[in-house]
Amino acid sequence: MTKNVICGSNNSNSVVFWAATIYTFFLSVHCSCDSPPRLSYAGLKTEHMDTNIFPIGSVVRYECRPGYMKIPMKKYTAECLANATWSKPDEFCKKKVCKYPGDIYYGYFNETDFSVGSRVTYFCDKGYIMISKKNYRYCQVDGSWSNSAPVCEAVTCPPPKHVSGVIYNPQREEYTYLESVKYRCIADKLEIIGERYTFCTEDGTWSNHPPKCIDVICPNPVVPYSNKLSGFINPYKLNYAVTFECKEGFSMKGSDTITCGIDSQWKPQIPSCLRVNCSIPMVPNSKKLSASMGPYKLNDIVRFECVKGFAMQGSDTITCGVDSQWKPQIPSCLRVNCSIPMVPNSKKLSASMGPYKLNDIVRFECVEGFSIKGFDTITCGVDSQWKPQIPSCLPTAGEACPEPIVPHGIIRKQENVLNGTSGSEGYSVGQLVKIECDLHYGLNGHNILTCGSDLLWYPNIPVCQPKHFCPEPKVFHGQIINGTPVYLRNGIEKGYKVGDVIKLKCDPKHHLKGKNSIFCGSDMKWHPRIPICEHRLGCSYPEIKNGLIVLRNGDTYNPELNFSFFLGDTVQVKCKPGFAMYGNERSKCGGYFEWSPDLPICVQGNKQ
Repeated sequence: MTKNVICGSNNSNSVVFWAATIYTFFLSVHCSCDSPPRLSYAGLKTEHMDTNIFPIGSVVRYECRPGYMKIPMKKYTAECLANATWSKPDEFCKKKVCKYPGDIYYGYFNETDFSVGSRVTYFCDKGYIMISKKNYRYCQVDGSWSNSAPVCEAVTCPPPKHVSGVIYNPQREEYTYLESVKYRCIADKLEIIGERYTFCTEDGTWSNHPPKCIDVICPNPVVPYSNKLSGFINPYKLNYAVTFECKEGFSMKGSDTITCGIDSQWKPQIPSCLRVNCSIPMVPNSKKLSASMGPYKLNDIVRFECVKGFAMQGSDTITCGVDSQWKPQIPSCLRVNCSIPMVPNSKKLSASMGPYKLNDIVRFECVEGFSIKGFDTITCGVDSQWKPQIPSCLPTAGEACPEPIVPHGIIRKQENVLNGTSGSEGYSVGQLVKIECDLHYGLNGHNILTCGSDLLWYPNIPVCQPKHFCPEPKVFHGQIINGTPVYLRNGIEKGYKVGDVIKLKCDPKHHLKGKNSIFCGSDMKWHPRIPICEHRLGCSYPEIKNGLIVLRNGDTYNPELNFSFFLGDTVQVKCKPGFAMYGNERSKCGGYFEWSPDLPICVQGNKQ
């Protein structure tokens, strides 16, 4: 602001002057802009640097900072607007970009940003080392790269360490990465211990230590009471083998073939031939039929015979084996005791009443009204069993069990276990019957009865008791998913108590027709009626663990409704809070009635 001072006595002119001066001051304060906005990529031109107040309508120009270049067709000015603010200039400068920094032999870099200020770091391939001081290049403000590209050179190994008596090939002053050498002994009679090959590794060392050469000679193996089958001539060098055979009456302990090892020792260890001596076989309640009483040598044979009243278990002849054990194992003579034979409706004709020993005989005769089935004479055998089997006395023709009385039950005749037939009249001995209860009645007891030889039913005749539960509902292609059944006393039939509620679910590719929840009423019937599972041409319910299914109308799908999804139906998946989705959130019921694309999964945590 410029102050104008006018001296004089004319008061009216002074008032006008000072009013104009004050007006000019307010215009300078309220009708101008402050300094223009600072830009990261550009600065004001030099002519605007020293100006602090810019009147309305002032225009300033910018120029790109070092490392940036102007974008064609973009305004690089800003204007002081009528509201004393600066217009927002376009972004008119961009970073300069260097050309491709260049590849190097046996090396690489991973960066993709080549703008000014960016850095590219080089790495050498496996088996190569960097010989340059700098392994990087910077993109400079002038668009060129700093320093030269680094150089990678192959790793080298010095010659392998010298070992007395060992040479290697090829021989060089240095070896590059992965080059190998082969060792061998100078003297052909020596054996090499260690790896024959070694190679130059990525860190400039050899993969294996140098081997050694030694003279391998195993001692002459001596096995008393044996003959050599091979390996007659020594010295025994590495991998030479010798095979032995024991003389008659001796058995070998160990391997019959041994091999000379790298440590000049036999592998496995040298065997031995031991004299075969079998112990004296003792069989109580028997007598030996062999003349020899021992000692028993290889292949000696002993035969036994049990005394009267005893039966032999095992072989009566045994042989002394190469392991000094009897083959087969020593038998035993066991006392023969047959059980007391019981034949209902009969009398014994034998004097003896037991105990029954080997070859004891018992004869039977049926009482009046019964006929014998089987043999009337049986003998106690060597296995303590009667031969032939114990007979039975069955009622003569016309004798039968009374018909079993089962109120509220049905009697169904089965085959006769004795003669394999099912007569149309009466219930003869051995006849089977099956008991079935009327509807709403359950069986207490066994459902299969047999007519016994005493003309009584076995086991006891069951009873049919009223059911106090609903029978288990049968739903083809479906299953019960909620509800605990009770069992009748026979442990077979399942049911549910009055008031029990169960839920049903259809198998895949089937649709529930009816209610999925039913209850057992006081009339022992299910209410509402038992549903059915129909085959459906559609996609199955898309079960999403830790997620929700949203239908096309925006409603959340309730799986208990169990309705079908048809071709073309679309669903949306939403994961529960705290779970991240992997896969597509939308899926469509497509061809072959499968969801396409595959339904996503909801995994706990945040998606990376």
